[in-house]
Amino acid sequence: MGALLLVLLLAFLLSIPNICLGKDLITKTQFLREGDTTVSEGGTFVMGFFNPTNSLNHYIGIWYKQDPVKTVAWVANRDAPLADRSSAVLKITLGGQLVLVGDKGQPVWSANTSRSSVGWNLQTGHEDFLTAWKSENDPASGQYTLHLDPTGYPQFILKNGTTEIFSSGPWNVLRFSVTSEQRNTKPGPHGQVINKKDVYYCYNISTEFGLFRFLVSSNGVLKSWTWENEIKQWESFHSQPADICDTYGLCGRNGVCNIQDYRSCGCFEIFLSNDNATESLSRGCHRRTPLMNCHNNGSSSSDGFVKYSDIKLPDTKHSWYNESMSLQECEQVCSRNCSCMAYSTLNISNGGSGCLIWYGDLVDMRTIPDGQDIYIRLAATEIPGVVLFWCFCKTKNTEQKLKEELALPIHYTKSGI
Repeated sequence: MGALLLVLLLAFLLSIPNICLGKDLITKTQFLREGDTTVSEGGTFVMGFFNPTNSLNHYIGIWYKQDPVKTVAWVANRDAPLADRSSAVLKITLGGQLVLVGDKGQPVWSANTSRSSVGWNLQTGHEDFLTAWKSENDPASGQYTLHLDPTGYPQFILKNGTTEIFSSGPWNVLRFSVTSEQRNTKPGPHGQVINKKDVYYCYNISTEFGLFRFLVSSNGVLKSWTWENEIKQWESFHSQPADICDTYGLCGRNGVCNIQDYRSCGCFEIFLSNDNATESLSRGCHRRTPLMNCHNNGSSSSDGFVKYSDIKLPDTKHSWYNESMSLQECEQVCSRNCSCMAYSTLNISNGGSGCLIWYGDLVDMRTIPDGQDIYIRLAATEIPGVVLFWCFCKTKNTEQKLKEELALPIHYTKSGI
């Protein structure tokens, strides 16, 4: 568990030979013992031994100094609790490792001081991710984990064991796709870093918000708080999954969830339900009119696209992106590839830029206030305003001539009917 902010804090603390928190030092000769605490230089955090409510286990942790409840934000030996802390010490070894030593002198927990990664290190394949507490009073590793999935375009995935239960959707420079503009008035990720070495998100918390907490709860909910100094309490401002429509893949392939609909799941008008029962649409949707106009080995098509607004964008595992393309160029790229099923703007700031396209079925869509636009492929015969003309001629000269004379888009096939 813990806040991404504190992951960064810990990485910083472990990157120096001596851990310096305020006036106190943890060095190779000066240890942190039972009853000792050390305060961070800014006076925000306290490190020391603690034991959770109704628990006889003891841990090394970091908590917030301003909080009288002593809310713990990070735990060192979460999966190796101490039954007795009377002779336990936290120290730095001669080899430069931060080590918690138990009452019999045995190492209970250690951290390498050279490690400072967040998210994915693409060169080593190492991943840092958040793990929930086992229960409210047990910091042992629980069943829920939050991962940054770098497959396709990066997105956050919340898992129960190995089962995906929630996805954030893609980052659009201002917020994640799952978050509406109205719910983006409090602090959140400030930026995304994608390069050949790393994939991670940055948090840059403004001083106007004060303290900020973000964690995965023991029951599988992403929660965020800000500290209200006047009332000395944490104020919750964000949690997800927020409703049934946040359930990953609830409506199946090509389905869309609408929390205002009593059935929740539905289909866009270019799709039909795969379910026979009208009260259930969880099996997804299939196209009302199949895409049958791809040619030249699937490299081009006369299909079109239909725009849907206020949508949480689909799972991005099977996606491709380009940060510099315009929306028009994005449409052209998608149109030329018969495997491309939809496209959208990657960056919604400053009028929009960039291209994000999806291959195959679209999964995990929902309606959301002030959501994003997505352009979904539809068969040429369903394009509004198209004149259908089947020509028996074997060249496209006839098609072009008809277009010029009628000044209308025409669907053309050389084989005829």
